Amino acid sequence: MAAFTVIDHEEATGDITAWSKTSIPSSYDHLLIVASTRGQISAYRDYYKFALNGDAVSVTNYSFTELETFTSTPVSARSTGQGYFRMDGVVGASALADTFGTIKIWIPNYSQSANFTQVFAQWSLPNNSTTNDQWGVGILAGLRDQTEAIDEVSLGAGDGFVEYSTFTLYGITGA
Repeated sequence: MAAFTVIDHEEATGDITAWSKTSIPSSYDHLLIVASTRGQISAYRDYYKFALNGDAVSVTNYSFTELETFTSTPVSARSTGQGYFRMDGVVGASALADTFGTIKIWIPNYSQSANFTQVFAQWSLPNNSTTNDQWGVGILAGLRDQTEAIDEVSLGAGDGFVEYSTFTLYGITGA
């Protein structure tokens, strides 16, 4: 049976640009990030920026395929040579007041250094509207083309997160 251990849990006490955790121990099989967020952007939605090991946005290590929808018709897209994993699922200030979205990011076998790093993410942008582009849901499969163990993660938003956004990092063994 899988065991989930909380490595880090933080709640933003004010507006923040990003959440990050460094010096992640290598003693687990996998990592899982679960966050409840709302963005500072004045629109209905913003995007997540997820990076590993302190990569700068100028690197080209990230490739991903995303399936998402903000209308009744899902779309998929593929991006290569990017500086981070991008997901358009942050709830913006124009959405229903006090509504927070969720994102889960799974990093299997994060401490190995023989293969590239795989990332799987799912997010939900809830709102009390059926109007196109005022709600959304999506998934992402990504690859970071570096062969180093992961010991740092960073999750940001285009315009940052608001107070009370929460971030939990789990170490998983036995899964």
